[in-house]
Amino acid sequence: MCWARESGRPCRPTGHRDTGMVGRRALVIDDCEVANEGRRGYRLLYRIGLTPWESRGLPTELVGLAGSGRALELGCGRGKQAIELARCGWQVVGIDFAPEAMAAARERARQAGVSAEFRAGDVTRLAEAGVGTGYDLVYDIKCFHGLAPTLRPAYAAGVAAACRSHGDFILFATEPSRRRRRLGLPPGVSADDVRTVFSADFEWVNTKPAPDVPFGEAVYHFRRR
Repeated sequence: MCWARESGRPCRPTGHRDTGMVGRRALVIDDCEVANEGRRGYRLLYRIGLTPWESRGLPTELVGLAGSGRALELGCGRGKQAIELARCGWQVVGIDFAPEAMAAARERARQAGVSAEFRAGDVTRLAEAGVGTGYDLVYDIKCFHGLAPTLRPAYAAGVAAACRSHGDFILFATEPSRRRRRLGLPPGVSADDVRTVFSADFEWVNTKPAPDVPFGEAVYHFRRR
C-alpha cells in the first residue's frame, strides 16, 4: 500500500505560492508534512489490522497477461496481489513504505509457498530502495494517484529506470471527483496528467475504464520505449 493511496489526507500543496526558491522550498516542506501524516495513519491501520483496500483480488488486466517474467508492484501493501501474481509464475518484487506491511507480506508468501520479495521503501526513490532494473512488468494499483504533483516526476523516472525496453507498465488510478474530495480521499489524477507524466519514456497503449469499481477507476497501459 502506498503511503498516499486512499489516505484520509490528500498529499498536495497547501496553499504556498511558488515565488522563487523560498516558495519552492515551502512547497516541498508541505508535501513532506502531509506525507508523514499519511504514513503514520497507514502504519496504525496496519497494526490494528484495518485494511479494507486489501479486499481486491488480482485484477483481470494482470491475470490476462501472457507468459511470465519479472514483475515489480509499487505500493504493494501486505502483498495480496503480488503473491497471486507469483502463483501465476511471475518472479515478483513488491515495495511499500510500511515495515509492518512488508513483514506481513513476507509471512504470507512463506505460507503460500511462493517466491516473492518484499522491500520497505519509497516509491518515488526506487533506486535507493534497491529494487533493481530490467522488469518485464511494473504495475501500480492505486498508489500513484495519491501522490502530490511535485512527486510524480521522480516516480515516473523510477518506473522508467526499473522497466526494461518494451516492458509493460500498468497503472490503476481514479479520476478526480467532488465525491472523493467530500470523503477526504486523495484527489485522484486525470487521464491527461497521467499521459503527460509518463510520455517521455513510455508509449501509451490504451486506457480502459473499470466500471465495477467506485470513483471512476481507469486502467492505463504503457510500454517502455
